[in-house]
Amino acid sequence: MDLLQNPFYILGATLRDNKRKIFELAEERSLYSDSVLIAKAQADLTNPRKRLNAELAWLPGVAPRLASELLNKLTGHIEIEENQLNSLSSLAKVNFFVSRLNQRQFADSSDWTLLGFEILAIAETFESIDIQELSDSLNADRIAAGLPEINDEILIEEELRERRRYIRQVIKETLNNVPSKEILEIMKLTVEESTDCGNKHGFIIIDDLVDGYEIEVQEFLQTEGNNIEAIIKGMADAKS
Repeated sequence: MDLLQNPFYILGATLRDNKRKIFELAEERSLYSDSVLIAKAQADLTNPRKRLNAELAWLPGVAPRLASELLNKLTGHIEIEENQLNSLSSLAKVNFFVSRLNQRQFADSSDWTLLGFEILAIAETFESIDIQELSDSLNADRIAAGLPEINDEILIEEELRERRRYIRQVIKETLNNVPSKEILEIMKLTVEESTDCGNKHGFIIIDDLVDGYEIEVQEFLQTEGNNIEAIIKGMADAKS
């Protein structure tokens, strides 16, 4: 789920809005927006279990005013300031990076190099997510909103695994718009940086990407040649 498709964005809600406020926002927006979409967003944010998916795809730990500024910059394609970036929680930063990646256009070799480093930034930041800190942040917002707390961190871990799958999907869809030769260079860069050239275990997001390309390698080989097989094998060896 992208930030701009999130129920919080659709309703203009914050993590600390109670059910009454969410109902009011939904009623207001249903006057000029898709009523089915609005009803689903309202249901997702008022159901504690469904809400967790939206919370982890949003900006946890970020104050409403800053969240609004970030979204304005995202939709306006304006670069975020360093001090704002540093103030974000790890998951909020990941979600912002992924949503920004969803909107970027990569047209030439300089852009493709940038893409490699953006993928690395997403992967490294995801690695720094602390489940306990995230749980505490989510529960603080839920208490303020008068909603039940999350008492089982396993639920958060399960949703984060789903988040990982979504992140891999976004990255792969972005890479699909890059020439095959450049994909190989980007993947080689990310694996080498992630693993310190094979001296440590790589970031899990990079592992996910490599695993995905290993599964598809046979089809890939039919059009790109045997040199790809050697590079894919090298990436797999580097992450092990």
